[in-house]
Amino acid sequence: MGNYYANAVPALMMMIEMWKAVGINVVPKIYAPGTTPKDPDIFIRNWSNGQWLTDGLTTMVSEFGPGRGIQKRWGWKAPAEFNELCDKVAQLKDGEERSAAFNRLRDIFEDEAPAVLLYQPYDVYAARKAVQWNPVSFETMEFRGNLSFK
Repeated sequence: MGNYYANAVPALMMMIEMWKAVGINVVPKIYAPGTTPKDPDIFIRNWSNGQWLTDGLTTMVSEFGPGRGIQKRWGWKAPAEFNELCDKVAQLKDGEERSAAFNRLRDIFEDEAPAVLLYQPYDVYAARKAVQWNPVSFETMEFRGNLSFK
């Protein structure tokens, strides 16, 4: 695992202790920043891929969906239902059906655990007084129905 991110090694040690508790012994190999092992040698890695939940398409579908890196490059064998729901979320307009599909998608993601979300990004925003905008606590700026000018 790389040691690029703050607290990466302590997070790894925490995960190793969780695995130990269920009888899995892990021997970590930590790589210096700027060095990367070959794909076949990677079993766990840290990744700055925040969950942008302002829209159901990202990041769950765009990164973990069918044909995407987690399934194609990293070998996660997602259940067929997960992939079908990814297609639905990508194609449906906003509404109850899309929301229900995304919620089920999240349930499957939680059950399968192809990734563990460890960090909530800390965001700081500022705007001029003439800008009427309320930031959301995600890595993206949400302007839909949330931006006007005096």
